[in-house]
Amino acid sequence: AGSPAPVGSSPMDWWQIAGITYLIGLTYFLLKFLYELFSLLKLLYTHKSYRQGDLHLVHKAGNTQPFSFFKFIVIDPAQHSEVELDLILKHERA
Repeated sequence: AGSPAPVGSSPMDWWQIAGITYLIGLTYFLLKFLYELFSLLKLLYTHKSYRQGDLHLVHKAGNTQPFSFFKFIVIDPAQHSEVELDLILKHERA
């Protein structure tokens, strides 16, 4: 027969497993965040941008929803009329 486990030791340390699981999740989400940030910065600096006051209007062709990131506003002018573009800019400035 096998010898009994020494007193005070457990076959699995659940706190260590929880800590390792936490670190794996943290690493995954940190890498995902850095990838998304890099993709966003690449988008902002590789597409044509126009300065309008203190804002940078980034024109990105394609099926892109308008959005803002700090002083950058990303839009696709071909998808919207002039009235819609004015409304988008007012909304994103707010």
